[in-house]
Order: sequence, then structure tokens, then C-alpha cells
Amino acid sequence: MHTNLHPPGAQAGVRSLPAPADMRDWKDVYGAFIVDVRREAPLYLPSFQCRHGWRGRQHRVIARNVHADIGVTTSDGLASVWLSIRTDREFRRRCEWVYAAEDARAWLLQAAPRFERLLTVLGCQKTTAGADALRDLPAAA
Repeated sequence: MHTNLHPPGAQAGVRSLPAPADMRDWKDVYGAFIVDVRREAPLYLPSFQCRHGWRGRQHRVIARNVHADIGVTTSDGLASVWLSIRTDREFRRRCEWVYAAEDARAWLLQAAPRFERLLTVLGCQKTTAGADALRDLPAAA
């Protein structure tokens, strides 16, 4: 089954995770990577708080601020760390009252260099879409 390594429009970086000698140890490798992301993300993006959630079945949300989610998606030994505008119900409801989506896109563009530094520290290579994908997002989120 093919998995998209990040949500549409996300800024993202990807890296391979070390393959454990015993595949039963995969959970430990994955867990250590999540711990690394949670430890490093607040150093570069301090407005984020720990969050446990999912976007569908494949994209795990591990931190959230008022505008965006930071998440991890894995597939076939690869791990993607991504930053994307929020899509949850609370955010969509806020967009009904104020134009929060435009503020979120502006914040994501401003935060892009700090997120890229985070990706470097985590050993990820930035994917090609990056911040350019933010400019292509529809006006209503």
C-alpha cells in the first residue's frame, strides 16, 4: 500500500529510520524518533505544545499551535516530519468567525526557515514542495 509521506500542502523533510536487526524492535526505533522530534521541535518552534492525534490513519500529529500541526508519517522504513496548517474541527470553526486560514498561511511562511533548521537537526532532507506548497493552498482551509 502506498502512503503519502505528508499531508497535502505540508512543508516536510524525510529520512530513513535505522532498520532493527529484529523487526519486533521497530516499535523502539519509531518511539525513539518520536521522542527526538518532541524534544527538538520546541527549541525551533516554541509555540507548539505536545499533542496526540491523527489526520486520517497515516499522519500522526505530535504537536500543535494555534495555526499548525507538526506530525510524523512513516512508510517502508522512511519517516517524514511535516508542518502543515491545521485541519481539525476547532480550527475550521474558528475560520467561520475570523479569517484564521490566511493568518495561518502567513505564519507558516514566516516559520519555514526555523522548521528547515529543525529538519536538519533531525537528519531529514527537505522535500521539494516545501514552503512553495503553502502559496498554492486554497484560500479557505
